[in-house]
This record gives sequence, structure tokens and C-alpha cells, in this order.
Amino acid sequence: MMGTIINRISEVAGKQKMQVSDLAKEAKISYDTAKRLWYATALRLDLSTLASICEALNCQPGDLFTYVGDSHGRDQ
Repeated sequence: MMGTIINRISEVAGKQKMQVSDLAKEAKISYDTAKRLWYATALRLDLSTLASICEALNCQPGDLFTYVGDSHGRDQ
């Protein structure tokens, strides 16, 4: 089994009092893209989009995503 990436974009943006539409405008990305990222339904993310979001939120990629490894199913 594979680990999981936890998307924290809405949490980071929310701390800055942003909503989805604010993120889309500030990052210069489409509302649909911002919404998919906000609600963690996006299946992929272009690096240029990630860079735009980091610029808009004044953060690093590691602030937006966390990797949680799989602790089940591995040989002990």
C-alpha cells in the first residue's frame, strides 16, 4: 500500500482569511483549479501552478502538502 499526500492549501489560505475565489485571483489560476485544490479533489498539480500558489500565499510547497507514509502491510 502507498502513503498519502495531505493537502493543506485550504488551511494555509484560511489562516490568511482567503476564500477559494481569493486564492484563484491572487495565484492567477482558474476558479475551477483553485476549487479542486481547495477541496483536495485534484488528481495532479503542475509545478507552475504550485509556484503561483506559493507566491500568493507567501509559503513553501512543504507548507501546503504533507506526506504520510503507510504503516500497514510492510514487513516488520
